Amino acid sequence: MSLQLLAIAADPSFAEAVAREAALLRAELRVQARAGGAHAAARAVREESPQLLALALPVVGPGDLQELGDALASRPGTAVLLLTPDPKPETLLAAMRAGVREVVPLPSSPGELGQAIARQIERAQAGTRATARAPSPVIALMSAKGGAGSTFLATSLAAALSARGRRTVVLDLDLAHGDAAVFLSDQPSATTLSDLAAQHARLDGALLESALLTCGPELRLLPAPQRLEGAMAIRSESVARIVELAASRFDAVVLDLGRGPDAATLPALDLAGSMQVIAPPTLAGLHGARRLLGLLRELDMARGRTRLVVNRVGQPGELTATDLRRALGFDEAREIPDSAAAVASATDHGVPIGQHAPRDPVARALAAWAEELSPELALEAPGARSWLRSLGWPRAAA
Repeated sequence: MSLQLLAIAADPSFAEAVAREAALLRAELRVQARAGGAHAAARAVREESPQLLALALPVVGPGDLQELGDALASRPGTAVLLLTPDPKPETLLAAMRAGVREVVPLPSSPGELGQAIARQIERAQAGTRATARAPSPVIALMSAKGGAGSTFLATSLAAALSARGRRTVVLDLDLAHGDAAVFLSDQPSATTLSDLAAQHARLDGALLESALLTCGPELRLLPAPQRLEGAMAIRSESVARIVELAASRFDAVVLDLGRGPDAATLPALDLAGSMQVIAPPTLAGLHGARRLLGLLRELDMARGRTRLVVNRVGQPGELTATDLRRALGFDEAREIPDSAAAVASATDHGVPIGQHAPRDPVARALAAWAEELSPELALEAPGARSWLRSLGWPRAAA
C-alpha cells in the first residue's frame, strides 16, 4: 500500500531532512517537504488529507493546536506527528486534544524520529487491513474521585480473570500515586514502569516479561514508579509501547489509571477495548464522574467504549446506582456492593478478595464481572495483533 507523508517546518532544510529520514523507512512511502507552520499544516490537512503529516514547530502558540485540531476534526484519517523543542505537559495534553497522534521532543536522539514515523506508518496500515478484528484485551479503570476504589477493583478483577485461566497483567499507570502492588503481593519489585520506559529503544516482549512481578500462576504486575522524578521522565510513546507489548502477549491487560489519564498515559487509552469509570454513589462521585466523562468526550476517547461502575453500593443515606446511571446518561451500570470489612482485610493481607474471602458479595460480583469479560478476551495468536486495532466491544451509552 502506498502512503503519503508530508513534512512541514519553518526551516525548509529541516523539513527536507525529516522527509529523507522517512523515505529510508519504506520504499512505498511517498514523501513531500515544504516550508510552513501550523496554519500551512491545517490547510494541508483540509485540502490534501495526507495519511501522515510531520509538523515541526519551534514554539507552539496558543492558537496553533486549535487551528490544527479544527482541521483534523474533519479529516480524521490524517495522523499528525508534532516535533517541538518544548514538550511541556500542557503542550502534550493540548496536542492530544487536538488529535495529534504523537509528540517527539527536539532535538531527537538518533533513530527516535524514524521510530516515531515507523509507528505511525504501522498504525495507518493497520487501519486498512481486514475489518474483522478481535476485540482489544485492554481494560482501563479510572476513578471519578480519590478513594473511589479503582486500584482495588483493577487488581481484584485481574485476579479474577487469572483465576479463570486467563493470562493477565496489571499495568499501574497511576504514575504519581500508584500502589497496585500493595493489593497483590508482599514482595518488592526490582523493576517499575519508569525503569522499563527508560529502555524504550530496546523494549520488546521478552524485556517486558522479565520486568513483571509474579503475583500468581497466571497473574503479573508492572508497578508504578517509586520516585516522582522517575514518573516525570516517562514519555507517552513508551507507555503506548508497553501497553502494545502487553496486549500482544497476555489474554487480558488491566490498566489502573488512578484519577484518569495524563499527557504520558493518554495514548494508552487508544488501545483500550473498554474504559471503566469507577464512582461511589455520592454527590462527590457523581460530580467527579461527570468531569471525567466530559474529559473523555472532549478528547474523543469515549467512542462507545465507556462503562460506569458504581462501587460500594448499599450504604444507607447515599445515592443509588440508578441515580448515578440516570444522571450520567448510562442505560446500565455495573454495581459492586459495599463490604468494607472484607475489602479492608484482603487489602491488609495483600491478597485478592476472591482468594481471601471468595463467598463475600464483592468477590462474587468481581467473579461475575470476570466471567462476562472472558469470552471477549479470546484473541488471535500473539503477534497477529496490530498496534491500533478496530475496537469491537459491545457498545453502551457514553
